[in-house]
Amino acid sequence: MGTSTFYLSKNRDDFAYSVGSTIPMKLTYQFDEFGNRRRVMLDSVSHAGVRSVIDNWFKYDATDRAMMVDGLLDRGEVVAGVQACLAKGYTLSYDAAERCLGSEQSSATLGSYQRSEYTCNDLNQVVTRSARMIIRQTGVNTNGPTQSISDAQVNLANTYDAHGRPTCRVRQWHAGKHR
Repeated sequence: MGTSTFYLSKNRDDFAYSVGSTIPMKLTYQFDEFGNRRRVMLDSVSHAGVRSVIDNWFKYDATDRAMMVDGLLDRGEVVAGVQACLAKGYTLSYDAAERCLGSEQSSATLGSYQRSEYTCNDLNQVVTRSARMIIRQTGVNTNGPTQSISDAQVNLANTYDAHGRPTCRVRQWHAGKHR
């Protein structure tokens, strides 16, 4: 069993640790002026000496709602897209009542994104979730122009009683339905 060492800077931006003394790691957090997490970066070296860096960026709107989660920095802008053949990040959108309307996530296939759309009741409970595929020009991120959008397919439906308790949930994957 190895020993663990932890270091935390005074401004809560930096956290470094190693397990035993064989895997050096550095975990860095950066926050904006409102205390929102803007960036998380993990820099580590494996036992075999292979360096790995995970660099996730976050974006918020004027009311501190997350608009981009685990994204990447592209030309100074936080976006979802593909980096080093890996899908990174997803966007979130909201209605005027601050209910989440949808999310969009890149797939590892360049230019392909999956959008999930939600309808909610007055208690902010998800009533339906549907999904559609969005195709963008290869090499662009979530801010790029859309080439095509598939029809939405409902893949989740919930019903609730008068007290807001769930009474039924129906999920659909491909051609099969599951309760």
